[in-house]
Amino acid sequence: MRSFRSWLDPASAAALVQPALVASTRAHLVSDVPVGVFLSGGLDSTAVLATARMAQPGPLRTFTVVFPGTRFDESALARRAAEHFGTEHCEIEVSDNRFFDGLDRFFDAMDEPTVDGANTYLVAQAAREAGLKVVLSGLGADELLGGYDSFVQVPRIRRLRQRLDRVPGGRSVASWVAGRVPSRAAPKMAELVTDPGWDLVEVWRGYRALFSRVHLRALLGEAAHGSGASDRHETEDWFWDIARSEIEEYMIPLLLRDADAYTMAWGLELRTPFVDHLLVETVRDTVRWRRDGATSYKATLIARMQGLVPPTHLGQPKRGFVLPIEDWLRRAFDDGAKRDETLAALAAEPRYRFAIDLFRRGRLHWSRIWALYVLERFTRGRAAGASGPES
Repeated sequence: MRSFRSWLDPASAAALVQPALVASTRAHLVSDVPVGVFLSGGLDSTAVLATARMAQPGPLRTFTVVFPGTRFDESALARRAAEHFGTEHCEIEVSDNRFFDGLDRFFDAMDEPTVDGANTYLVAQAAREAGLKVVLSGLGADELLGGYDSFVQVPRIRRLRQRLDRVPGGRSVASWVAGRVPSRAAPKMAELVTDPGWDLVEVWRGYRALFSRVHLRALLGEAAHGSGASDRHETEDWFWDIARSEIEEYMIPLLLRDADAYTMAWGLELRTPFVDHLLVETVRDTVRWRRDGATSYKATLIARMQGLVPPTHLGQPKRGFVLPIEDWLRRAFDDGAKRDETLAALAAEPRYRFAIDLFRRGRLHWSRIWALYVLERFTRGRAAGASGPES
């Protein structure tokens, strides 16, 4: 196995990684038609825009989804980046009415149930309606450069397990405490600290699981079961163990699959410069990740790449490219779920009521309710299609 080099300071690592990212972006810009950039206002898409500008001094178009008046709206940062790099910028405003009204076509494009993709679907619609056929995105940077919280929390949880095993009854006490913390993460944390074993890859899978086993049993009853054993386990390179997990078990089967499906739904080709084998090999062989206060190594690394990040973007907290679905769901349930028959069905289904109640009390993350919504609507749609008239 190839091992990492010695620890590198961010400037030295940036000097090695930046040329690989520029080369990847330049290759992804090769096209017979104009190429645009999905711009969220975060570091990843801004870095792609910056390298695209280095490789292509001519006109560039950027696209941002806007949610006015919500905490998810990154339009100001995206607009500053577009102005900084001199792009033709387009914003598409999305409200809850527009979102729910457009769900029929979104589900028509869905090959299998997924909690991801609605954001990509909406920005792809905007780009296609503006006449573009090819776009670049910053997808892959978090997985490759350690931008997720999993790169911090998973090693921390493993160390906690090791320490608890040195104390008689340590895991039982920790489970009791975690189960009484008023947090929506409490059930999962109780399981993470009490599960046997210290293997980093298995801890990562537990950390990334959508539902805790307690919630799965409440939803599925006796049908609930674990994910099964894995044939891949921890190695000496802990950073790459997590990066591989994020790439092979999250990015490839979920993010890339959904990004492809929902851009192709609009006849749009999505290209991802961070997902390039030469860039991956460069990072694998040069970058040692570390935590510096509240800033991830990815943020520090990109900040040190010359010309990639405007001064206004430095020090910004990490934000995922998510829609304000949580706010929309809360308003919909407060309205009795009248606006959407699938939401009404969820609210009426006894096995889902506990989850909806937890969500409304702030004890369950909105993505769990959205997952149940997607599954319910997807299966109801397929059942209706199967029982409909033959074409």
